[in-house]
Amino acid sequence: MKKNIKQILMVCFQISMPLFMILGTILVGTQLIACITSNGNLAVYIRNLLRPWACYAAGVCLFAAFLDSYIQLDN
Repeated sequence: MKKNIKQILMVCFQISMPLFMILGTILVGTQLIACITSNGNLAVYIRNLLRPWACYAAGVCLFAAFLDSYIQLDN
């Protein structure tokens, strides 16, 4: 039972961490370009588009890592 839960948590972590990093990089990069080009509408648009998804991915990653650290496998 513990092994199955640990595997599920690891899969959730392995999917949500790269997703969070990719979305965050796109978000920050696009906002940097928007700042350089003085395009405030682009900065607001990309924030409204990607920030919720990046936050959800970060939350899943956080809780998966947190719960995974509490599961001890008996070897």
